[in-house]
Amino acid sequence: MKFRSSILRIVKTAGLALLFIAVLEVCARLEDWIKWDAGFFANYNNEILRVADELGFHNRPGARYLKWRINEWGFRGNEIAKEKPPGVIRVVSTGASETFGLFESEGKDYPSQLQAILDEIEPGRFEVINAACPGMTPPRINYYFEHWLRQFEPDILIYFPGATAYLDIKPPPDEFHFNAARRWQPKKNLRIENKFHEAFKQFIPLSIQTWLRDLRVKRVVSQYPSGWIFDSVPEERVAIFHDQLTRLVEVVRRHDISIILSTYANLLSDCSGENLKSHIIEARRNSPRASEQALCQIESAANMVLKKLNGELGVPLADVAARLPRSTQYFADSVHFTDQGAAIVARTFADEILKVSAAVKSKKVSTQAGQSKK
Repeated sequence: MKFRSSILRIVKTAGLALLFIAVLEVCARLEDWIKWDAGFFANYNNEILRVADELGFHNRPGARYLKWRINEWGFRGNEIAKEKPPGVIRVVSTGASETFGLFESEGKDYPSQLQAILDEIEPGRFEVINAACPGMTPPRINYYFEHWLRQFEPDILIYFPGATAYLDIKPPPDEFHFNAARRWQPKKNLRIENKFHEAFKQFIPLSIQTWLRDLRVKRVVSQYPSGWIFDSVPEERVAIFHDQLTRLVEVVRRHDISIILSTYANLLSDCSGENLKSHIIEARRNSPRASEQALCQIESAANMVLKKLNGELGVPLADVAARLPRSTQYFADSVHFTDQGAAIVARTFADEILKVSAAVKSKKVSTQAGQSKK
């Protein structure tokens, strides 16, 4: 009898626990439905914003998650006409999560702020498209550009490089492999997992969060032999960065489209600055193979490459690194911007776009004149 009663208590407790979780899950789904118009039975997390298909790895057209809205063409932001309006200079902004926008307020990601700045200078003259997607690398951009972006007739393509990707366990592949990429599927999870994660970040002291992240990094590192960690930025990774950027420039220019790169900036370029321990550990959680020293060196290593390309290929360079202060006022984490940081990036790109657009306008006038003579 005692054994039976013990079993019943266990079953009852487990049943109550499952009921409690089910109630929380229903409440979470109701909240998302009311606040964000999310489907009650739908899969709902940030990975539903992305897809891998014959066009490459990109944003899922029409997807929505929290503040993020993807238009019918797969770009973040408002709906646009596929055909470029007459007389408009179309600027396509490419990159990874730094460009797509993570921590900024709605409408404050740097492509949106860039649109506002250009509208103040020449209303209606420019159209900025945010074609960035978290996880985008130059080879992925090349594939997406060839198979989709160039159909939108961009005049200028701008790119803020996500240099820390070159400190990942493996470097970005040189080619986009469609067959491998299409096996990727958005994760499926309970809604309360997302809520718990946000509550954890909000209510648990940062020191405890940092300690737990550090444990996770050490657990990953322990699976590899000594010498696996990068003590500095490896030369072979710098060479890959150079070659992939060179290829991006060549692909874009092949279609008679101007390209503007930017220098790279992150919060960790000066590790002797404000207390950055939590940011360093968070960065290592995403790039466990990178030592603190490598994380602090990646900005200067990347910018040497970018300035070299400026000299080798004559690529216009928006010098974000020179203008953006390394402070948590401008960075929400080690690599992503606050509203204020994104504003500086936008202004820096705007200056270069205005210079390049003069040549674009001249080319358009020449083309129109040639067509009228015919």
